[in-house]
Amino acid sequence: MNTNVKHIVTRTLGSLVAMALLEPQPAAAEDAKTYPGTMCRPYIGKAAKFFVGSSNTDPNSGYFITCPVVRDSVNTGINSASITVVDNSPVENVECELFSARPDTITVASSRRTSSGTNSAPQTLQFGSLSAVSGGFYYITCWIPKAQPAGSGGFNYSRIVSYRVNEKD
Repeated sequence: MNTNVKHIVTRTLGSLVAMALLEPQPAAAEDAKTYPGTMCRPYIGKAAKFFVGSSNTDPNSGYFITCPVVRDSVNTGINSASITVVDNSPVENVECELFSARPDTITVASSRRTSSGTNSAPQTLQFGSLSAVSGGFYYITCWIPKAQPAGSGGFNYSRIVSYRVNEKD
C-alpha cells in the first residue's frame, strides 16, 4: 500500500474513532411502574371502599395500609418514587414510608413523606432514591386518617390514589 493511501485510511479511521468517542451516550436506563391505589391493602381486617384508590371509610379510627411494589431489577435499588394521596382530615396527615428490605424482612433503607393540610385535591409525595440488596423487596406503608364528617350526613375520605416506583436498571 502506498503512503498516500495509508495516510488517508489512518486519518479516516482516526476521525471515526473520535466521532464515536464524542457521540452522546444514552442515559442510564430506568424501569418505572405506576400502580393504582386499589392495590394497597389494610394491615388488619379493616374494610376499605375502593372508588378512586384505597380509602379509609371508618369514621372512628385511622389505619395503616401496605402497597406492594414489583421488583424486577436485581441489585440496583430505587431511583425515585412518588405516591399520590388525598388528605381530607383537618387533624391528621396521610403519612407514607417507602421501604427497601432484605429477604429476611430487615429494613435496608426507608424514606418517609407526609401530606400537608386538608385538601380534597390530590397531593403527590416525592421520595428519593433507596438502596437495595440481592433478593430483597420493596413496599410502601401509609397511615390513612379516619373519615371526616361532611354535609348531609356523608363523609370525606382520605385515600391513596396511585403510586409510582422507578427502579434503577
